[in-house]
Amino acid sequence: MTAEPTSAPGVRGRITSATLRPSERRVALCLLADYPTAALSTAGELARTARVSTQTVIRFVRALDFASFADLQDALRDELRAGVGPLAKLESRPVGETADLAGFARVIGDRTIRGFERIPVTNIEAAVDLLSDSRGRLVTAGGRFSTVLARHLATNLQALRPGVRLLDDPLGASLPEVVELGARDGVVIFDVQRYQPAMARLATAASGRQATVLVITDEPGSPAADHAAVRLTVDVAAPSALDTLAGGLLLAEYLVARVLDRLGDRAQQRLQEWESARAADFG
Repeated sequence: MTAEPTSAPGVRGRITSATLRPSERRVALCLLADYPTAALSTAGELARTARVSTQTVIRFVRALDFASFADLQDALRDELRAGVGPLAKLESRPVGETADLAGFARVIGDRTIRGFERIPVTNIEAAVDLLSDSRGRLVTAGGRFSTVLARHLATNLQALRPGVRLLDDPLGASLPEVVELGARDGVVIFDVQRYQPAMARLATAASGRQATVLVITDEPGSPAADHAAVRLTVDVAAPSALDTLAGGLLLAEYLVARVLDRLGDRAQQRLQEWESARAADFG
């Protein structure tokens, strides 16, 4: 349970009204500089970013009247969920941010790059390992909007390796493929706010069958990520009331490029087979 709120609204308000030691103020500044993402990983990660001890982070949390770091994270996630809908964003965004195309792209590009810089290299390499392993099947799926990313990834990977399928309806028409998943298989799930319950159920079913689950999501994170062996996070914020999938698309294309490099001659041979089939089809 999250502690009772103070008179100041939200976590930002608590920080403003709290009496903090100098080391705790470093944690506060770190959090405010990258709000709320800086506190959505672990207490240890926040401590490393702020260059303080984990115990200092815990003291900072208690100074804000939260019983634990988990309670602070719950409060931050609640704030994020409260501002998820397009109507809520329309009320808060500055007017005129979409007037200039280049400026619009620059804002999204800068946010995307900063988001990519926060992805651990080990997570990227684990994702490439999974996508490159053709010993088992690889299936992709996405939520209401993010399914376009799942389709884009599957379509590109099909040209590079065998055994890749898009699950259009994981808990309906595609259910037989979910039931047949096994320990050598991989599942890639795209799910950003607003999160789809079907994606969480797919992740649960796949992990229960010992398939390796990769979840690509945003902050605070899809419930499907609770069952993921690998999680990659993208920034979906845009100078618009609607979110952007640009970061997710760029990440998918980066992963495809890495798989192409990893598979080398095998991918080249498969591409040649695909091109021959296309030439025969259109000849």
